[in-house]
Amino acid sequence: MVGFKDLNLQPYSDKNLAKIETELLQQALFRCHGLDFRDYSFPSFRRRVRRHLVEEGIPSISALQESVLHDGGALRRFMEYVSLGRKAMFRDPVFFTALRERVFPLLKEKPMIRIWLAECATGEEVFSLAILLHEEGLLEKSRLYATDHNQRFLASAGAGIIPLNGMRESTEYYRLAGGKRPFSDYYTAAYGFALFASELRENILWGRHDLTSGDSINTFDLIICRNVIVYFNKALKERVLKMFAESLEDGGILGLGHRETLRHCAVGDSFRDINPVQKLYIKEA
Repeated sequence: MVGFKDLNLQPYSDKNLAKIETELLQQALFRCHGLDFRDYSFPSFRRRVRRHLVEEGIPSISALQESVLHDGGALRRFMEYVSLGRKAMFRDPVFFTALRERVFPLLKEKPMIRIWLAECATGEEVFSLAILLHEEGLLEKSRLYATDHNQRFLASAGAGIIPLNGMRESTEYYRLAGGKRPFSDYYTAAYGFALFASELRENILWGRHDLTSGDSINTFDLIICRNVIVYFNKALKERVLKMFAESLEDGGILGLGHRETLRHCAVGDSFRDINPVQKLYIKEA
């Protein structure tokens, strides 16, 4: 009979151990909290975890797992760190110019415009789009469905409040995107925050949704999900893009991020480019 002392047990390398710990963390988050990072790009997720360890002063991924399973505050801080958080408004103004010039003319004849902004984080992109629609006379007949998997982000965005400290940058981006009014017309400043005008907020519906679920929430004329699926592995990308394709009306438009594409995807043949540089695609009948 072979005893423990006879086994040639070798410790795992730090790299292999970190991989096992990261996979166990993903499983624990899913089984205990329903937070599914299992199909995220593994190197990207692991980099975010490592940076969070340094930020929090946590010695190992196993120690992080223990804290997020037992401490609600630790879980909240971790989710805010690994999620795609706050952005400047109108960031990438060329994309918003393309929406104004190439996409909105295709939507103008519709009696009602349904738009899904998936993984909207703290809402800057949502309010940017609402301002553009307002300036083109389309906001009144539009419904914007803004979703994210992070409930804390949604609470902040749904209140229509964002910090003022990024507004100088946002103002310049708005100008570059062809803004037609003084940007400050759209919000009221107080106590270090900006509160957006009620006319921008009233046609926005906020809701929690996790793209990894694969479930659609409606049918749409325009879906925008930028710089998100780049963090998914191939299988999850295919599931999400299939869901987007099924959620779009014929002639509906999909907007992706610069590093994202429909090339070599199963649904790619269902779309054609309307602006390949800005990754805008139209679903063909």
